[in-house]
Amino acid sequence: MFAINGKLFNKISVFFIAISVSCLFQTDVYGGKKTMASLYELDRTSVPVIQPQIFPLKEDIYHIFAVPEYNAIGTNDLDNAITLLRFQKDKIQYDLRAKNFLKQVSGGGLRFLPVFSKNTIGYAQTRRFVLFNIKKNTHKRYTISKDMSDYPEKVAIIDAKKKHFLIEITHYKSDYDDSCDRILQLIDFGSEKEKVLSSVKLGERDLWTVLDKTIFVYFRNNLRAMNINFEPIEHPFVSLFNNKKETFGFLTQLKMHPSLPFAVFVELKGKRYKSTLCMASWAKNTSDKDQPFITKLVTCKAYNLEYSPDGKWLIFKDSTHKPAKYYLMSVDPELPYFLGEPMLLGEVDQRFSSAWISNPLSFVVSELDKLIKWDITSLYGRMLLKKFQKQEQKIQKNAE
Repeated sequence: MFAINGKLFNKISVFFIAISVSCLFQTDVYGGKKTMASLYELDRTSVPVIQPQIFPLKEDIYHIFAVPEYNAIGTNDLDNAITLLRFQKDKIQYDLRAKNFLKQVSGGGLRFLPVFSKNTIGYAQTRRFVLFNIKKNTHKRYTISKDMSDYPEKVAIIDAKKKHFLIEITHYKSDYDDSCDRILQLIDFGSEKEKVLSSVKLGERDLWTVLDKTIFVYFRNNLRAMNINFEPIEHPFVSLFNNKKETFGFLTQLKMHPSLPFAVFVELKGKRYKSTLCMASWAKNTSDKDQPFITKLVTCKAYNLEYSPDGKWLIFKDSTHKPAKYYLMSVDPELPYFLGEPMLLGEVDQRFSSAWISNPLSFVVSELDKLIKWDITSLYGRMLLKKFQKQEQKIQKNAE
Protein backbone atom coordinates (compact mmCIF):
# COMPACT_ATOMS: atom_id res chain seq x y z
CA MET A 1 0.00 0.00 0.00
CA PHE A 2 1.35 3.39 -0.99
CA ALA A 3 1.75 6.00 1.75
CA ILE A 4 2.34 9.72 1.49
CA ASN A 5 3.33 11.85 4.46
CA GLY A 6 1.49 14.96 5.51
CA LYS A 7 4.25 17.44 4.67
CA LEU A 8 4.68 16.16 1.14
CA PHE A 9 0.93 16.04 0.69
CA ASN A 10 0.53 19.70 1.69
CA LYS A 11 3.42 20.71 -0.55
CA ILE A 12 1.87 18.95 -3.52
CA SER A 13 -1.59 20.41 -2.88
CA VAL A 14 -0.31 23.96 -2.60
CA PHE A 15 1.84 23.49 -5.70
CA PHE A 16 -1.07 22.53 -7.94
CA ILE A 17 -3.57 25.02 -6.62
CA ALA A 18 -1.05 27.86 -6.88
CA ILE A 19 -0.67 27.00 -10.58
CA SER A 20 -4.43 26.74 -11.10
CA VAL A 21 -5.33 29.96 -9.31
CA SER A 22 -2.54 32.01 -10.89
CA CYS A 23 -3.81 31.12 -14.37
CA LEU A 24 -7.39 32.27 -13.80
CA PHE A 25 -8.91 35.20 -15.68
CA GLN A 26 -9.84 37.57 -12.87
CA THR A 27 -12.93 39.73 -12.42
CA ASP A 28 -14.61 41.12 -9.31
CA VAL A 29 -16.97 38.76 -7.51
CA TYR A 30 -18.63 39.62 -4.16
CA GLY A 31 -15.73 41.87 -3.10
CA GLY A 32 -12.54 41.07 -1.18
CA LYS A 33 -10.72 38.53 -3.32
CA LYS A 34 -10.86 38.54 -7.11
CA THR A 35 -11.66 35.48 -9.19
CA MET A 36 -13.44 34.32 -12.33
CA ALA A 37 -17.15 33.49 -12.40
CA SER A 38 -16.24 30.12 -10.88
CA LEU A 39 -12.87 29.03 -9.58
CA TYR A 40 -13.16 25.51 -11.02
CA GLU A 41 -15.08 23.66 -13.71
CA LEU A 42 -16.57 20.18 -13.43
CA ASP A 43 -15.55 18.59 -16.71
CA ARG A 44 -16.29 14.91 -16.18
CA THR A 45 -14.01 13.97 -19.06
CA SER A 46 -10.88 15.59 -17.65
CA VAL A 47 -11.01 15.80 -13.84
CA PRO A 48 -8.95 13.29 -11.83
CA VAL A 49 -10.94 10.14 -11.01
CA ILE A 50 -10.72 7.99 -7.88
CA GLN A 51 -12.14 4.53 -8.50
CA PRO A 52 -13.94 2.74 -5.63
CA GLN A 53 -13.87 -0.81 -4.39
CA ILE A 54 -17.20 -2.63 -4.52
CA PHE A 55 -18.33 -5.06 -1.81
CA PRO A 56 -21.37 -7.27 -2.55
CA LEU A 57 -23.76 -7.79 0.38
CA LYS A 58 -25.55 -11.00 1.38
CA GLU A 59 -28.68 -8.98 2.20
CA ASP A 60 -29.92 -5.55 1.17
CA ILE A 61 -28.79 -2.76 3.49
CA TYR A 62 -30.42 0.66 3.36
CA HIS A 63 -28.97 2.40 6.43
CA ILE A 64 -25.28 2.66 7.27
CA PHE A 65 -23.57 4.91 9.82
CA ALA A 66 -20.12 5.82 11.14
CA VAL A 67 -18.68 3.87 14.08
CA PRO A 68 -15.54 4.31 16.25
CA GLU A 69 -13.91 1.16 14.84
CA TYR A 70 -11.03 0.47 12.45
CA ASN A 71 -12.08 0.05 8.79
CA ALA A 72 -15.73 -0.54 9.61
CA ILE A 73 -19.20 0.99 9.45
CA GLY A 74 -22.43 0.05 11.19
CA THR A 75 -25.99 -0.85 10.21
CA ASN A 76 -29.22 -1.58 12.06
CA ASP A 77 -30.99 -3.11 9.04
CA LEU A 78 -30.08 -6.77 9.64
CA ASP A 79 -31.82 -9.17 12.06
CA ASN A 80 -33.21 -6.35 14.23
CA ALA A 81 -29.68 -5.79 15.48
CA ILE A 82 -26.70 -3.47 15.51
CA THR A 83 -24.13 -5.01 13.18
CA LEU A 84 -20.62 -3.83 12.38
CA LEU A 85 -19.58 -4.29 8.75
CA ARG A 86 -15.82 -4.80 8.73
CA PHE A 87 -13.95 -4.42 5.44
CA GLN A 88 -11.44 -7.20 4.82
CA LYS A 89 -9.67 -7.08 1.46
CA ASP A 90 -12.46 -7.98 -0.98
CA LYS A 91 -15.24 -9.03 1.41
CA ILE A 92 -17.36 -7.92 4.35
CA GLN A 93 -17.17 -9.49 7.81
CA TYR A 94 -20.51 -9.25 9.65
CA ASP A 95 -20.01 -8.59 13.36
CA LEU A 96 -23.38 -8.73 15.14
CA ARG A 97 -23.15 -6.74 18.37
CA ALA A 98 -26.63 -6.95 19.91
CA LYS A 99 -30.01 -8.28 18.77
CA ASN A 100 -33.62 -7.53 19.78
CA PHE A 101 -32.62 -5.06 22.50
CA LEU A 102 -35.52 -2.95 21.19
CA LYS A 103 -38.77 -4.08 19.62
CA GLN A 104 -37.62 -2.20 16.54
CA VAL A 105 -33.89 -1.56 16.36
CA SER A 106 -34.37 -0.07 12.90
CA GLY A 107 -37.38 1.41 11.12
CA GLY A 108 -39.05 4.78 11.37
CA GLY A 109 -37.33 8.09 10.68
CA LEU A 110 -33.63 7.48 11.37
CA ARG A 111 -31.02 10.21 11.81
CA PHE A 112 -27.49 9.17 12.79
CA LEU A 113 -24.85 11.21 14.58
CA PRO A 114 -21.25 11.24 13.34
CA VAL A 115 -18.67 9.60 15.60
CA PHE A 116 -18.55 11.49 18.91
CA SER A 117 -17.21 8.86 21.33
CA LYS A 118 -14.66 6.02 21.45
CA ASN A 119 -17.32 3.47 22.31
CA THR A 120 -20.84 4.86 21.74
CA ILE A 121 -23.01 5.64 18.74
CA GLY A 122 -26.23 7.66 18.75
CA TYR A 123 -29.28 7.93 16.52
CA ALA A 124 -32.75 9.44 16.53
CA GLN A 125 -35.56 7.07 15.60
CA THR A 126 -38.92 8.73 15.06
CA ARG A 127 -39.87 9.82 18.61
CA ARG A 128 -36.97 8.30 20.54
CA PHE A 129 -33.20 8.59 20.77
CA VAL A 130 -30.85 5.63 21.23
CA LEU A 131 -27.32 5.49 22.61
CA PHE A 132 -25.58 2.17 21.98
CA ASN A 133 -22.20 1.16 23.42
CA ILE A 134 -20.56 -1.04 20.78
CA LYS A 135 -17.85 -2.23 23.19
CA LYS A 136 -20.18 -3.40 25.98
CA ASN A 137 -23.24 -4.02 23.74
CA THR A 138 -25.45 -2.00 26.08
CA HIS A 139 -27.97 0.68 25.23
CA LYS A 140 -29.97 3.58 26.65
CA ARG A 141 -33.30 4.69 25.26
CA TYR A 142 -34.72 8.20 25.54
CA THR A 143 -37.96 9.88 24.52
CA ILE A 144 -37.74 12.98 22.34
CA SER A 145 -41.47 13.32 21.66
CA LYS A 146 -44.76 11.56 22.43
CA ASP A 147 -46.70 13.12 19.58
CA MET A 148 -47.37 10.71 16.70
CA SER A 149 -47.11 13.63 14.23
CA ASP A 150 -43.51 14.42 15.23
CA TYR A 151 -40.45 13.24 13.32
CA PRO A 152 -36.71 13.94 13.72
CA GLU A 153 -35.31 15.69 10.65
CA LYS A 154 -31.73 16.47 11.64
CA VAL A 155 -29.31 15.85 14.51
CA ALA A 156 -26.05 17.58 15.44
CA ILE A 157 -23.44 17.54 18.18
CA ILE A 158 -23.07 20.45 20.59
CA ASP A 159 -21.07 18.85 23.43
CA ALA A 160 -19.94 15.27 22.79
CA LYS A 161 -18.54 14.71 26.28
CA LYS A 162 -21.77 15.78 28.00
CA LYS A 163 -23.92 14.15 25.29
CA HIS A 164 -25.68 17.40 24.49
CA PHE A 165 -27.20 17.09 21.01
CA LEU A 166 -29.36 19.30 18.82
CA ILE A 167 -32.44 17.65 17.34
CA GLU A 168 -34.77 19.25 14.85
CA ILE A 169 -38.31 17.92 15.30
CA THR A 170 -40.91 18.44 12.60
CA HIS A 171 -44.55 18.40 13.62
CA TYR A 172 -46.85 17.84 10.65
CA LYS A 173 -50.17 19.63 11.02
CA SER A 174 -52.10 17.52 8.53
CA ASP A 175 -51.98 14.21 6.70
CA TYR A 176 -53.00 15.98 3.50
CA ASP A 177 -50.21 18.53 2.99
CA ASP A 178 -46.65 19.34 4.07
CA SER A 179 -47.47 22.22 6.40
CA CYS A 180 -45.56 21.81 9.63
CA ASP A 181 -44.02 23.35 12.71
CA ARG A 182 -40.28 22.95 13.20
CA ILE A 183 -38.70 22.96 16.65
CA LEU A 184 -34.95 22.92 17.32
CA GLN A 185 -34.14 21.47 20.73
CA LEU A 186 -30.92 21.12 22.67
CA ILE A 187 -31.30 17.93 24.70
CA ASP A 188 -29.09 16.47 27.42
CA PHE A 189 -28.75 12.69 27.02
CA GLY A 190 -25.99 12.37 29.60
CA SER A 191 -28.20 11.02 32.38
CA GLU A 192 -30.75 8.24 32.71
CA LYS A 193 -33.53 10.56 31.55
CA GLU A 194 -33.45 13.10 28.76
CA LYS A 195 -33.64 16.82 29.59
CA VAL A 196 -34.51 19.62 27.19
CA LEU A 197 -32.03 22.43 27.90
CA SER A 198 -33.34 24.98 25.42
CA SER A 199 -35.48 25.20 22.30
CA VAL A 200 -36.47 27.56 19.52
CA LYS A 201 -39.12 27.55 16.82
CA LEU A 202 -37.85 27.55 13.25
CA GLY A 203 -39.58 28.81 10.15
CA GLU A 204 -40.77 26.23 7.63
CA ARG A 205 -37.92 27.16 5.27
CA ASP A 206 -35.15 28.00 7.74
CA LEU A 207 -31.75 26.46 7.04
CA TRP A 208 -29.50 25.75 10.02
CA THR A 209 -26.04 24.43 10.78
CA VAL A 210 -23.64 24.25 13.73
CA LEU A 211 -20.05 25.23 14.44
CA ASP A 212 -18.87 24.15 17.87
CA LYS A 213 -21.43 25.78 20.19
CA THR A 214 -22.68 28.37 17.70
CA ILE A 215 -25.90 27.78 15.76
CA PHE A 216 -26.38 29.52 12.41
CA VAL A 217 -29.84 30.00 10.92
CA TYR A 218 -30.51 31.30 7.40
CA PHE A 219 -33.77 32.50 5.84
CA ARG A 220 -34.50 34.82 2.91
CA ASN A 221 -30.91 35.98 2.59
CA ASN A 222 -30.55 36.82 6.23
CA LEU A 223 -28.06 34.93 8.37
CA ARG A 224 -28.00 35.03 12.14
CA ALA A 225 -25.94 33.32 14.85
CA MET A 226 -27.12 32.09 18.25
CA ASN A 227 -25.56 30.53 21.32
CA ILE A 228 -26.79 27.27 22.84
CA ASN A 229 -29.53 29.17 24.66
CA PHE A 230 -30.70 30.41 21.23
CA GLU A 231 -29.75 33.98 22.10
CA PRO A 232 -28.41 36.22 19.29
CA ILE A 233 -24.63 36.60 19.14
CA GLU A 234 -22.14 38.15 16.75
CA HIS A 235 -19.95 36.15 14.36
CA PRO A 236 -17.65 37.37 11.54
CA PHE A 237 -19.30 35.07 9.00
CA VAL A 238 -22.70 36.61 9.76
CA SER A 239 -21.33 40.11 9.23
CA LEU A 240 -19.56 39.11 6.02
CA PHE A 241 -22.59 37.38 4.55
CA ASN A 242 -25.20 39.94 5.50
CA ASN A 243 -23.06 42.77 4.11
CA LYS A 244 -23.09 41.01 0.73
CA LYS A 245 -26.58 39.51 0.87
CA GLU A 246 -28.04 41.81 -1.79
CA THR A 247 -25.80 40.14 -4.38
CA PHE A 248 -27.10 36.63 -3.62
CA GLY A 249 -30.09 34.61 -4.71
CA PHE A 250 -30.98 32.20 -1.91
CA LEU A 251 -29.16 29.34 -0.17
CA THR A 252 -30.12 25.67 -0.16
CA GLN A 253 -27.10 24.19 1.68
CA LEU A 254 -24.71 25.56 4.30
CA LYS A 255 -21.74 23.87 5.99
CA MET A 256 -19.24 25.45 8.37
CA HIS A 257 -15.75 23.99 8.42
CA PRO A 258 -15.11 22.52 11.89
CA SER A 259 -11.74 24.22 12.50
CA LEU A 260 -10.85 26.64 9.67
CA PRO A 261 -12.44 30.08 9.15
CA PHE A 262 -14.59 29.31 6.13
CA ALA A 263 -17.97 27.92 5.13
CA VAL A 264 -19.35 26.43 1.92
CA PHE A 265 -22.87 26.94 0.66
CA VAL A 266 -25.04 26.40 -2.41
CA GLU A 267 -26.66 29.44 -4.00
CA LEU A 268 -29.63 29.46 -6.40
CA LYS A 269 -29.95 32.60 -8.47
CA GLY A 270 -31.73 33.96 -11.53
CA LYS A 271 -34.90 33.08 -13.37
CA ARG A 272 -33.64 29.56 -14.03
CA TYR A 273 -32.27 29.16 -10.49
CA LYS A 274 -28.67 28.66 -11.53
CA SER A 275 -26.93 26.63 -8.85
CA THR A 276 -23.41 27.47 -7.64
CA LEU A 277 -21.21 26.01 -4.91
CA CYS A 278 -19.64 28.95 -3.08
CA MET A 279 -17.34 29.52 -0.14
CA ALA A 280 -16.88 32.37 2.30
CA SER A 281 -13.89 33.06 4.53
CA TRP A 282 -13.48 35.49 7.38
CA ALA A 283 -9.73 34.82 7.77
CA LYS A 284 -7.58 37.84 8.66
CA ASN A 285 -4.36 36.36 9.99
CA THR A 286 -2.13 35.89 6.91
CA SER A 287 -1.00 37.98 3.97
CA ASP A 288 -2.67 35.56 1.54
CA LYS A 289 -5.98 35.85 3.36
CA ASP A 290 -5.81 39.42 4.62
CA GLN A 291 -9.48 40.21 4.24
CA PRO A 292 -12.80 38.38 4.33
CA PHE A 293 -14.02 37.19 0.96
CA ILE A 294 -16.74 35.22 -0.77
CA THR A 295 -16.05 33.36 -4.00
CA LYS A 296 -17.78 30.99 -6.39
CA LEU A 297 -16.12 27.57 -6.44
CA VAL A 298 -18.08 25.56 -9.01
CA THR A 299 -21.19 26.17 -11.07
CA CYS A 300 -23.12 22.94 -10.53
CA LYS A 301 -26.16 21.46 -8.81
CA ALA A 302 -24.37 20.53 -5.60
CA TYR A 303 -25.97 18.93 -2.58
CA ASN A 304 -25.12 16.54 0.30
CA LEU A 305 -22.14 18.66 1.41
CA GLU A 306 -20.00 16.84 3.98
CA TYR A 307 -16.57 17.28 5.55
CA SER A 308 -14.42 14.27 6.34
CA PRO A 309 -13.94 13.43 10.05
CA ASP A 310 -10.47 15.03 10.03
CA GLY A 311 -11.73 18.13 8.18
CA LYS A 312 -9.21 17.67 5.35
CA TRP A 313 -11.77 16.89 2.65
CA LEU A 314 -15.07 18.23 1.36
CA ILE A 315 -17.37 15.90 -0.51
CA PHE A 316 -20.50 16.80 -2.45
CA LYS A 317 -22.82 15.31 -5.02
CA ASP A 318 -23.56 16.98 -8.36
CA SER A 319 -26.76 16.37 -10.32
CA THR A 320 -26.08 18.78 -13.19
CA HIS A 321 -25.93 15.79 -15.52
CA LYS A 322 -27.33 12.31 -15.07
CA PRO A 323 -26.33 10.16 -13.35
CA ALA A 324 -25.42 12.28 -10.32
CA LYS A 325 -21.81 11.93 -9.20
CA TYR A 326 -19.72 12.55 -6.11
CA TYR A 327 -16.81 14.99 -6.07
CA LEU A 328 -14.04 15.40 -3.54
CA MET A 329 -12.05 18.55 -2.75
CA SER A 330 -8.97 18.71 -0.53
CA VAL A 331 -8.98 21.21 2.34
CA ASP A 332 -5.72 22.97 3.13
CA PRO A 333 -5.22 26.23 5.10
CA GLU A 334 -2.23 27.09 2.89
CA LEU A 335 -4.31 27.17 -0.29
CA PRO A 336 -5.49 30.62 -1.46
CA TYR A 337 -9.13 29.53 -1.31
CA PHE A 338 -8.75 26.65 1.19
CA LEU A 339 -10.20 24.12 -1.29
CA GLY A 340 -8.39 22.19 -4.01
CA GLU A 341 -9.51 21.15 -7.46
CA PRO A 342 -12.54 18.78 -7.50
CA MET A 343 -11.83 15.10 -8.09
CA LEU A 344 -14.44 12.66 -9.35
CA LEU A 345 -15.47 9.78 -7.12
CA GLY A 346 -17.51 8.18 -9.88
CA GLU A 347 -21.16 7.58 -10.41
CA VAL A 348 -23.52 6.02 -7.91
CA ASP A 349 -26.76 4.60 -9.28
CA GLN A 350 -28.74 5.09 -6.09
CA ARG A 351 -27.43 6.57 -2.86
CA PHE A 352 -29.44 5.18 0.01
CA SER A 353 -27.07 6.26 2.77
CA SER A 354 -23.41 7.05 3.34
CA ALA A 355 -20.83 7.01 6.13
CA TRP A 356 -17.24 8.03 6.77
CA ILE A 357 -14.51 5.78 8.11
CA SER A 358 -11.80 7.63 10.02
CA ASN A 359 -9.10 4.96 9.83
CA PRO A 360 -8.20 4.40 7.07
CA LEU A 361 -9.96 7.53 5.82
CA SER A 362 -12.68 6.27 3.50
CA PHE A 363 -16.12 7.21 2.23
CA VAL A 364 -18.77 4.50 1.91
CA VAL A 365 -22.10 4.52 0.07
CA SER A 366 -24.85 1.91 0.31
CA GLU A 367 -26.61 0.80 -2.87
CA LEU A 368 -28.78 -1.82 -1.14
CA ASP A 369 -27.12 -4.93 -2.56
CA LYS A 370 -23.56 -3.59 -2.35
CA LEU A 371 -21.31 -1.12 -0.58
CA ILE A 372 -19.10 1.25 -2.56
CA LYS A 373 -15.93 2.33 -0.74
CA TRP A 374 -13.38 4.96 -1.71
CA ASP A 375 -10.06 4.64 0.14
CA ILE A 376 -9.34 8.35 -0.15
CA THR A 377 -5.89 8.64 1.39
CA SER A 378 -4.05 5.88 -0.45
CA LEU A 379 -5.67 6.21 -3.88
CA TYR A 380 -5.39 9.99 -3.94
CA GLY A 381 -1.80 9.81 -2.74
CA ARG A 382 -0.74 7.61 -5.66
CA MET A 383 -2.55 9.76 -8.19
CA LEU A 384 -1.32 13.07 -6.80
CA LEU A 385 2.33 12.06 -6.48
CA LYS A 386 2.42 10.90 -10.10
CA LYS A 387 0.92 14.18 -11.29
CA PHE A 388 3.22 16.22 -9.04
CA GLN A 389 6.36 14.49 -10.32
CA LYS A 390 5.44 15.24 -13.94
CA GLN A 391 4.70 18.90 -13.20
CA GLU A 392 7.85 19.31 -11.12
CA GLN A 393 9.99 17.84 -13.92
CA LYS A 394 8.40 20.25 -16.40
CA ILE A 395 9.05 23.29 -14.19
CA GLN A 396 12.65 22.27 -13.52
CA LYS A 397 13.24 21.76 -17.24
CA ASN A 398 11.84 25.21 -18.04
CA ALA A 399 14.08 26.73 -15.37
CA GLU A 400 17.28 25.31 -16.87
